[in-house]
Amino acid sequence: MSEAARPAVLVIDDRDDLTLFCERMLGDDYEFRRVTGAREVGDVLRREQVAAVLLDRDFSQGDPALLLGPPDDAHNEGLSILRWLRGEHPVMPVLMITGHRDLATALQVASLKADFLAWEDVYADPGILGARLRHIVEAGRDPGEAVLSRFRELGIVVASPVFARTLQEIVRAVPGRAPILLRGETGSGKDSLAYAIHALGGDPLRQWVSVNVAALNPNLIESELFGHARGAFTGAAQPSVGKLRHAHGGTLFLNEVGDLSLEVQVKLLTVLERSEVVPVGDVKSYPADFRLITATSRDLNELVASGRFRQDLFHRIAWHTVAIPPLRERREDIAALAQSFLRRTAPFREGRIFSMTREALEYLVSLPWLGNVRELHGAMEAMSAAASQVITIGDACGVIGKRDLLLAPREPEPRSGGPGAAPPDRAACEHTAFADRSYRQVCEAYYRYLMLRTGGRLPEAARLAKISKATIYEWRRKFDHEGDA
Repeated sequence: MSEAARPAVLVIDDRDDLTLFCERMLGDDYEFRRVTGAREVGDVLRREQVAAVLLDRDFSQGDPALLLGPPDDAHNEGLSILRWLRGEHPVMPVLMITGHRDLATALQVASLKADFLAWEDVYADPGILGARLRHIVEAGRDPGEAVLSRFRELGIVVASPVFARTLQEIVRAVPGRAPILLRGETGSGKDSLAYAIHALGGDPLRQWVSVNVAALNPNLIESELFGHARGAFTGAAQPSVGKLRHAHGGTLFLNEVGDLSLEVQVKLLTVLERSEVVPVGDVKSYPADFRLITATSRDLNELVASGRFRQDLFHRIAWHTVAIPPLRERREDIAALAQSFLRRTAPFREGRIFSMTREALEYLVSLPWLGNVRELHGAMEAMSAAASQVITIGDACGVIGKRDLLLAPREPEPRSGGPGAAPPDRAACEHTAFADRSYRQVCEAYYRYLMLRTGGRLPEAARLAKISKATIYEWRRKFDHEGDA
């Protein structure tokens, strides 16, 4: 391997024995750079392209002033550094070296998505260090699958390249504590992604506070967010901490931030600038330092232009802005999500594990899903409740057809009998023009799908849909020839 092509490996160790050993054994393949503590790591990783990190566990012989953890726990300093690394560089390949095999340490290291190797194994087989290092460097050259696997562990379903690129963008925004704004349609999964950012950003046990602004009572929103003092208003018999103080030291997620009133926006901006909050009816300020993640289904630029959202707050919360694609733009995810939702329903259906026919899945993939992931989730729950074990295309069309009947616009029937006549019976309307028209639309969409699926072969379409040939021929007469003659 040429000098210019050697990957750089950062060694974090309070002694130089690991670096010297690596240079002697692997110096032809890698360029090793050593630092003695975490405080130097950030500068190196910002300035240089590092392929992997080798990390010692025991820092008991180093300078106590450089330790991240408590001085009396210096023999575990490597774990403290690893936790910090995962917060700042979630997908950086890391190999931790310890003196002896230790199951407890190995489990901790594995939980932080790093590799583990004991010196006694290296002494027994000197080639093992090079093999392990080569493995993590190769994995780090294309971190895509590693990134996606971490999201999948958090319950995020991803199968489409479009959504995979979105997750890569999110990972780049995770390090540090800069605010993140998620933009996307209602039901596109912004809340799940916000929690994933929190979990990937370091210790997942940190405080996580989620607030749906649109669901808050407008008259109580300031009290809910900022807290209140006792007696601040009628009914305030006890003081309240509020969501912002509750999030201190952790992450605050404000969903539908565009619904905040201008008055609340001013107070929120003050909290973000000062990292402290003054509850309603109080004169004392309290610490409120948190990472802020916001989400909106509205166009904040338009709200700013119309004066309904403060420009200074917008710039404060939108350091990193990530657009979440709607489900119709990532169709590969539809089938994967449908299967995932079916697996989740098993415990609530007496342990029955459902499956879907290929035709049913293809039909779901063909739909626009304007309600995005949330709509698909609801549809899958309805199908699993209606079906026995295998969900067929008939089951899928039945659920979607009923939904379309409920959502279709209701046009009033023309009144008859002159002035003063009673309006037509509501039930009669639902069973005449309204119901017939909506059901017809559903049947026609299904018929078009069957024709596409079978290449226009009517007997095969009837067999596929498990309907009579008479029905499929009647559909052809209605939908293909209704304008003739």
